[in-house]
Amino acid sequence: MSFELLGQDITMPQGGDLTANQFLFVKLNSSGQVVAMAAATDIPFGIQQDVPRTSTTGLAVTVRMFGVSKCVGNGSVTAGNQIEPDSTGKAAPGVNGTDTTHYIVGQALETSTVSGELVAVAFNCLNPGRGA
Repeated sequence: MSFELLGQDITMPQGGDLTANQFLFVKLNSSGQVVAMAAATDIPFGIQQDVPRTSTTGLAVTVRMFGVSKCVGNGSVTAGNQIEPDSTGKAAPGVNGTDTTHYIVGQALETSTVSGELVAVAFNCLNPGRGA
């Protein structure tokens, strides 16, 4: 049972096809457009909340930058543990001191052992910290 609460949402132009990215972490490109995560070392901007009507670059997409949101899990999410986005934008376990190139952005509120299952996460991408 995944859930969410109001957080800080922003509408930004998409920089590519995001029609399959609902409830995944996304990032900003150098043009200030929202794009899919490409690596676990990317700086996360937030969690995409909607499904754009088309894949057309420049159309609006809604991103939650902090708060509580549904997020697609990578299959190894445990309630109470820290999370970070993986290379596909899914919530993954994050452990301080293990990889200083990744960004720990929040905490899982639910457990999921099935990749692709929605989990609730409390997160903040406004000032993400590395897993130092």
